[in-house]
Amino acid sequence: MKHLVVLALLLPTTASAGGYFFSDSGIVSLSRGGAWVAGADNQFAQRYNPAGLIKVERPTVNLGWAGVNQSVKFDARDEDNDPTESCEDADGDLVECEQVVNEASPFSVPQIGFAMPFSIGDQDFGLAFGMHSPFAPSYAYAEEGAQRYGVKDSSIYQFSFGPSLAWRPHPIVTIGAGFNMQMFWVEQTLDITTFGRADPSNDVGITLKAGDYVTPGFDVGVLIEPVEQVSIGLSMMPGSKYDASGSVGISFEGNALELGSFQDGDCELPGDFAEGDEGCQSEDGITLAIQLPMVLRAGVAVRPVPELEVEVAFVYQQWSTMTDLVVDDVDVSIINPLTSEVEQVDSQFVIPQSLHDTWSIRLGGQYRINDLLEVRAGGFYEPSAVDPEHVTVSLVDGDKIQLGGGGSFYINDEALRIDIAGAGILMSDIDITDSEVHLTNANVLNDDTVVVGNGTYKTGGWMVGLQASYAFGQRKREEM
Repeated sequence: MKHLVVLALLLPTTASAGGYFFSDSGIVSLSRGGAWVAGADNQFAQRYNPAGLIKVERPTVNLGWAGVNQSVKFDARDEDNDPTESCEDADGDLVECEQVVNEASPFSVPQIGFAMPFSIGDQDFGLAFGMHSPFAPSYAYAEEGAQRYGVKDSSIYQFSFGPSLAWRPHPIVTIGAGFNMQMFWVEQTLDITTFGRADPSNDVGITLKAGDYVTPGFDVGVLIEPVEQVSIGLSMMPGSKYDASGSVGISFEGNALELGSFQDGDCELPGDFAEGDEGCQSEDGITLAIQLPMVLRAGVAVRPVPELEVEVAFVYQQWSTMTDLVVDDVDVSIINPLTSEVEQVDSQFVIPQSLHDTWSIRLGGQYRINDLLEVRAGGFYEPSAVDPEHVTVSLVDGDKIQLGGGGSFYINDEALRIDIAGAGILMSDIDITDSEVHLTNANVLNDDTVVVGNGTYKTGGWMVGLQASYAFGQRKREEM
C-alpha cells in the first residue's frame, strides 16, 4: 500500500514537456510566427530580445489579452491494440470507451507593461517593466473516459514580471538584460488503480495543487545593426528551476475497497483512510522540483524598403536538461487495508523524464501600408520534444507547423495603437501501437500494469490576441 502515494505523484510530469510551450507570448510575435528576435521593438522584447527595447520611441503603456486552445481527440486502444473496454455503461458493465475530447475553455493569458527610451549624456537606453507568459493550453476530459489514467483536467500557469534594460554603447551594437520574478502553479486530477487493470471499480482519484511564487530569473540579448537595412539579434533565457509546494489528495470514492480519502496538505478531504478523524496526517504538504529549459534565439531581419521588414529566426529549447522530476517532503502515514498496519511512505521520489531538445525555424514579417495600417504574417516549424511512445492525452506534442497573421491600427498620430493577431497550429495525427505509457498501479492487490497510451491522437490548436498601446510625448525619431 505504501506505493500508492509514490505512483500517484507521477502526475506532475504533464507540466514539463515540449507541448507546455505551445507557442510564445506576445501579440506582435504571434502574428509574425515568432520571428521577432532582431525585429523586436516594444515592451514584449523583454521575452524575445531585451536589446530590442532600444527601438522604443516614446513612453508607452501596453495592455493585452490572448486566448489559447488545443483541441485533442483520442481513440484509445488496449495493449493488444484492440478498442479498450475500460469504461462503464449505465448498468455498471464494462464497455468499449468512446472517443474523448478536450473540452477545456480557451486559456486566458493577460499581458501588461510599460516601456520608455531615455538618455544619459550621449548614451541611449531603453527601459521596460512588464509581465509575460508562454502560451500553454488547459485540458478538461470526461471524468470516466479512457484517458482518465493520464489526466482528467489540468491547468498550468507560469508568469514572469520585472524590469529590462537596453544600452547602446556603440552606434551599431546594443546589449540588453532583464531580471524577473517568476510564478509557477499547477492543478491537476487523474485516476490510478488499486489492481493494475483499467476498471472503474479499481480507480483511485488523485488531485494535485502546487505552486512556486518567488523564483528569480534573467535573460540577456544583443542587437547588431551594421547598416540601416539589416538587424541581427541574439538572446538567451536560462532554464528555470521551480520548487513548488502544495498538496496531494487521494479519494477512493467508487472504488471497491471503499477506503475514504486522504490529503497531504491542507486537510480538506474527509474520510478515515489515514490516522486521525480528519483523514490527514500532515499540514506541511509536498514539494515538486521542476526544471524548465534554456531557450536560445537568433534572428536576422532585413528591410529592403522602409515599409517592409522580413525576419528569419531560429529557436532552440534544451528540454533534455529536465532529466528528473523530484517530489519531496511527502510526510504520510497510511493504513494498509489488508494488514491494518500503519506504514510510512518514503519522503522523496525521483521520477525520470523522457524529453529531448527541440528547435524551430521561423519566418515572418510586416508591411506598413499607410499611416493608419500595418499588416503582419509568419509561421514556424518545430519538431516534437516527446517521442511517440511517450505521448499521452496530457501531452499531445508532435511535429508542428504554426501559421499566423495580424496587424496594427494607428490612431491619433500613432499615440494609440491597436494590435490584433491570430494563429493556428497544425499537427499530423499520431497513431501509437507501441506505447510505453503504463497504467499507474497503487499495488494494493498486485503489481501488474497495462499499457494505456496506445491509440490515435488528433490534435491542433489556435491562438488569438488583442493589445492596446498608448504612447506619450514626441517620437524619438523626430527629436533626432
